[in-house]
Amino acid sequence: MECLAARETIDSSGEIIKLNRSCPWRFHIHELQEEMKINPSIKYVLYQDDRSEKWRLQAVAISPARFESRKPLPYLWRGLENDRLSEVAGIPGCTFVHMSGFIIAASNKEISVWKRFLGLLLSCYVFLSWKFCS
Repeated sequence: MECLAARETIDSSGEIIKLNRSCPWRFHIHELQEEMKINPSIKYVLYQDDRSEKWRLQAVAISPARFESRKPLPYLWRGLENDRLSEVAGIPGCTFVHMSGFIIAASNKEISVWKRFLGLLLSCYVFLSWKFCS
Protein backbone atom coordinates (compact mmCIF):
# COMPACT_ATOMS: atom_id res chain seq x y z
CA MET A 1 0.00 0.00 0.00
CA GLU A 2 2.99 2.30 0.49
CA CYS A 3 3.64 2.30 -3.26
CA LEU A 4 0.06 3.42 -3.92
CA ALA A 5 0.38 6.25 -1.42
CA ALA A 6 3.69 7.34 -3.01
CA ARG A 7 2.57 7.00 -6.63
CA GLU A 8 2.80 10.73 -7.38
CA THR A 9 6.56 10.65 -6.66
CA ILE A 10 7.00 8.50 -9.78
CA ASP A 11 4.74 10.60 -12.00
CA SER A 12 2.54 13.55 -11.05
CA SER A 13 -0.45 11.93 -12.77
CA GLY A 14 -0.54 9.24 -10.07
CA GLU A 15 -1.15 6.63 -12.78
CA ILE A 16 2.14 4.77 -12.26
CA ILE A 17 3.42 2.91 -9.22
CA LYS A 18 6.87 1.50 -8.48
CA LEU A 19 7.09 -1.63 -6.37
CA ASN A 20 10.00 -1.75 -3.95
CA ARG A 21 9.79 -5.54 -3.72
CA SER A 22 8.09 -8.39 -5.48
CA CYS A 23 4.45 -9.01 -4.61
CA PRO A 24 1.32 -10.47 -6.29
CA TRP A 25 -0.06 -7.10 -7.40
CA ARG A 26 -1.98 -8.14 -10.55
CA PHE A 27 -5.16 -9.15 -8.73
CA HIS A 28 -4.89 -6.98 -5.62
CA ILE A 29 -4.40 -3.66 -7.38
CA HIS A 30 -8.04 -3.54 -8.48
CA GLU A 31 -9.32 -4.16 -4.93
CA LEU A 32 -6.93 -1.61 -3.44
CA GLN A 33 -7.83 1.08 -5.99
CA GLU A 34 -11.50 0.65 -5.20
CA GLU A 35 -10.90 0.57 -1.45
CA MET A 36 -8.66 3.66 -1.54
CA LYS A 37 -10.87 5.43 -4.13
CA ILE A 38 -7.90 6.04 -6.43
CA ASN A 39 -8.78 8.18 -9.42
CA PRO A 40 -7.46 8.25 -12.08
CA SER A 41 -6.78 4.53 -12.08
CA ILE A 42 -3.28 3.06 -12.06
CA LYS A 43 -2.16 2.39 -15.63
CA TYR A 44 1.36 0.97 -15.14
CA VAL A 45 3.42 -0.87 -12.54
CA LEU A 46 7.23 -0.57 -12.55
CA TYR A 47 9.08 -3.38 -10.78
CA GLN A 48 12.28 -5.41 -10.79
CA ASP A 49 11.94 -9.03 -11.88
CA ASP A 50 13.32 -11.30 -9.13
CA ARG A 51 14.65 -13.90 -11.55
CA SER A 52 16.31 -11.81 -14.25
CA GLU A 53 16.87 -8.60 -12.23
CA LYS A 54 15.64 -6.64 -15.25
CA TRP A 55 13.19 -3.83 -14.77
CA ARG A 56 9.71 -4.23 -16.17
CA LEU A 57 6.92 -1.81 -16.80
CA GLN A 58 3.63 -3.66 -17.02
CA ALA A 59 0.30 -2.22 -18.06
CA VAL A 60 -2.51 -2.92 -15.59
CA ALA A 61 -5.33 -5.08 -16.95
CA ILE A 62 -8.82 -3.57 -17.23
CA SER A 63 -10.02 -6.15 -14.68
CA PRO A 64 -8.52 -9.11 -12.81
CA ALA A 65 -10.28 -11.56 -15.15
CA ARG A 66 -9.16 -9.89 -18.41
CA PHE A 67 -5.84 -9.74 -20.23
CA GLU A 68 -6.65 -6.47 -22.04
CA SER A 69 -4.61 -3.53 -20.70
CA ARG A 70 -6.01 -0.22 -19.52
CA LYS A 71 -3.34 1.57 -21.54
CA PRO A 72 -1.13 -0.75 -23.61
CA LEU A 73 2.30 0.35 -24.74
CA PRO A 74 2.48 2.11 -28.11
CA TYR A 75 1.74 -0.04 -31.13
CA LEU A 76 4.97 0.99 -32.90
CA TRP A 77 7.07 -0.50 -30.06
CA ARG A 78 5.40 -3.89 -29.97
CA GLY A 79 7.63 -6.79 -30.89
CA LEU A 80 10.78 -4.64 -30.95
CA GLU A 81 13.90 -5.79 -29.11
CA ASN A 82 17.25 -4.58 -27.83
CA ASP A 83 18.96 -1.63 -29.58
CA ARG A 84 16.06 -0.87 -31.93
CA LEU A 85 13.61 -0.76 -29.03
CA SER A 86 15.97 1.37 -26.93
CA GLU A 87 16.25 3.83 -29.79
CA VAL A 88 12.49 4.04 -30.41
CA ALA A 89 11.45 4.08 -26.72
CA GLY A 90 14.27 6.32 -25.51
CA ILE A 91 15.31 3.97 -22.68
CA PRO A 92 18.87 2.61 -22.78
CA GLY A 93 19.10 -1.13 -22.18
CA CYS A 94 15.64 -2.17 -23.39
CA THR A 95 15.29 -5.86 -24.15
CA PHE A 96 11.73 -6.35 -25.45
CA VAL A 97 8.11 -5.25 -25.66
CA HIS A 98 5.49 -7.99 -25.83
CA MET A 99 3.49 -8.13 -29.08
CA SER A 100 0.28 -7.23 -27.21
CA GLY A 101 1.94 -4.17 -25.64
CA PHE A 102 1.32 -5.18 -22.03
CA ILE A 103 4.97 -5.21 -20.87
CA ILE A 104 8.40 -3.73 -21.59
CA ALA A 105 11.66 -4.94 -20.04
CA ALA A 106 14.98 -3.15 -19.65
CA SER A 107 18.21 -3.55 -17.74
CA ASN A 108 18.26 0.16 -16.85
CA LYS A 109 17.40 0.75 -13.21
CA GLU A 110 17.86 4.53 -13.14
CA ILE A 111 14.52 5.84 -11.96
CA SER A 112 15.18 9.24 -13.57
CA VAL A 113 15.33 7.57 -16.99
CA TRP A 114 12.10 5.68 -16.30
CA LYS A 115 10.39 8.85 -15.01
CA ARG A 116 11.23 10.74 -18.19
CA PHE A 117 10.04 7.81 -20.30
CA LEU A 118 6.81 7.40 -18.35
CA GLY A 119 6.00 11.07 -18.68
CA LEU A 120 6.46 10.81 -22.44
CA LEU A 121 4.37 7.64 -22.55
CA LEU A 122 1.43 9.25 -20.76
CA SER A 123 1.78 12.39 -22.92
CA CYS A 124 1.66 10.21 -26.03
CA TYR A 125 -1.93 9.31 -25.24
CA VAL A 126 -2.86 12.91 -24.65
CA PHE A 127 -1.29 14.51 -27.73
CA LEU A 128 -1.30 11.76 -30.36
CA SER A 129 -4.10 9.75 -31.82
CA TRP A 130 -5.05 6.49 -30.15
CA LYS A 131 -4.29 4.55 -33.36
CA PHE A 132 -0.71 5.80 -33.39
CA CYS A 133 -0.06 5.00 -29.75
CA SER A 134 -2.01 1.81 -29.28
